[in-house]
Amino acid sequence: MSPAPSSLYGATMALQLPSGLRGTESTLRIMQAFVHDTDHGQAVHDLATRIVAGIPDREAQLRAIFEFLRTNVTFKGDTAGNEVLRHPEQLVHEINERSITAGDCDDRSMLGAALVRAIGFHPAFIVMSRKPEPAGFEHVCYGAFVPSTTRPGGRDLRVFDPQLCAEPYKLAPHLRRKVFAV
Repeated sequence: MSPAPSSLYGATMALQLPSGLRGTESTLRIMQAFVHDTDHGQAVHDLATRIVAGIPDREAQLRAIFEFLRTNVTFKGDTAGNEVLRHPEQLVHEINERSITAGDCDDRSMLGAALVRAIGFHPAFIVMSRKPEPAGFEHVCYGAFVPSTTRPGGRDLRVFDPQLCAEPYKLAPHLRRKVFAV
């Protein structure tokens, strides 16, 4: 028997958003709500536990989640003119059923943020654009705050972009960026 889904499970939102930074921030608020909603269900926690099982090193756990997303969530873009957000638990359900699912950068980012949150990290979304301000952002990935190795009591951000970068901690060069804590 499958665990009970959270309150927003299966939610898919097709959005018509304002342009520019306002549209980006509106999207990120919904993405943040979806990630926080996974705290009420068991599916994301169970998947995160399976991914990191037997990996005691915390940084290696983050890399394992990144590799899992690169392998099990293929890219499928939204239709032109629409922003479609799929709840992380919906993606987990599809992975559990078929071992693979598809989504765009925001779907992968929400699932990545939910998975790192489930194992005790504080996630973030990193939005990027090739266009100068005031244009909105056109890509998002996820990250996790970790204790700093150089600043006592500080935090460093580990960035994971399973769509554009084959290695953890790397970002596509020459992009304008902004970090939003989840």
